Amino acid sequence: MNKLIICFSVILAIAVFSLTCKDSPAEPEKPQLSVSPTSCALTKIVNTDNLIISNSGGGELSWEISAKPGWIVVSKSNGKVTTASDMVTITADINQAVGTYGGTININSNGGNKAVNISLDISIWMQKNDMPTARYCASASVFGGKIYVIGGQTRDNTPVLSTVEVYDPATDSWTTKTPMPTARYVHCSASANGKIYVFGGDDGNLNIILKTEEYDPNTDTWNGKTDIPTGRGALNCAVANGKIYVMGGVDGPPWNALKVVEEYDPATDTWTGKTDMLFGRWSFATCEVDGIIYVIGGQSSGGTWSSTVQAYDPITDTWSQKTNMPTGRTHLSASVVNRIIYAIGGGTDPGISFSTVEAYDPLTDTWSTKTDMPTARFDFGIGALGNKIYVIGGAIDYPPTTSLSIVEEYEPAIDLK
Repeated sequence: MNKLIICFSVILAIAVFSLTCKDSPAEPEKPQLSVSPTSCALTKIVNTDNLIISNSGGGELSWEISAKPGWIVVSKSNGKVTTASDMVTITADINQAVGTYGGTININSNGGNKAVNISLDISIWMQKNDMPTARYCASASVFGGKIYVIGGQTRDNTPVLSTVEVYDPATDSWTTKTPMPTARYVHCSASANGKIYVFGGDDGNLNIILKTEEYDPNTDTWNGKTDIPTGRGALNCAVANGKIYVMGGVDGPPWNALKVVEEYDPATDTWTGKTDMLFGRWSFATCEVDGIIYVIGGQSSGGTWSSTVQAYDPITDTWSQKTNMPTGRTHLSASVVNRIIYAIGGGTDPGISFSTVEAYDPLTDTWSTKTDMPTARFDFGIGALGNKIYVIGGAIDYPPTTSLSIVEEYEPAIDLK
């Protein structure tokens, strides 16, 4: 009898256990916080990014942003997620002092906590998309909110280029256009009368080019114009009162520095001789401010690089001497923002390239030193659009053996040096 009772008890216990296991609800799956990406690098150009918040577990995930840097704005600060995802747009306030900033966005939830690392770089100089064709001694002209880079050379003892590539700062992108009819380098170009005009230069075999060529950006076509009266390379030009003033340069072996000035009228396709510069120079920079053209730096027939600044008044056809640039140099370029001239780069000949940036105020006839360009170089293209200057291509040694495709953007307004 006892054995029977024991057996019955065991069977009853097994049955109860079985029923208990069958009816017991499964433990609910817990939510699990996932965030992507785990770090964001923002700049004054690209100052937004998106965080994707998802639930890699089960149930409902409740999340909130518990802390963030003061210079970050978020599109939402909390939410609930089951099988879908939440997207949070983060935006950096770029109205900060120049510098590099860092911080974290802390996200807390019932499925764990995550920290997203955030950085913000507000730089005076920013690297942009490279030019498709690395080259030096090309010209650059601004037209219609874009910069047209024309001709040049990729390396010593290689054929010169007829390549035309256009940079659009609004999209940070490049497009290729119809090549220039006459390949050349050490030439100059200028935008006037709704077109771009190319003057002088060298064919790469020490032959000076006389041809003037006109490019129409609206139709992407080229036309020949009246030859420049004085053939020369390493010249420069500037526009004032709708006319183009072509200045200086060298006339070929034995490379005498010229002081000749010739005025080109694009409306009539005619040339007029003007008063010579105070002395001959080549590989210099030119800029126009308030109708006056400033000629800066360069080098003389003897090969000495210059710090001299001269001002030309096209109305009176006269020249005057101005305060010297602090750093004498050749193969530099210059551009104007808010009526201030920024003389950038260049170097000695032969010698080393400079990253130097110096600003000239024509109103006070004074110079100041600014933040160096990241990439030392010379014989590059330059163009100003809005309140920014774009430095394009060039070379890093001389004689040029390494051409560049690097594009760097400079914002003078935040350069408080």
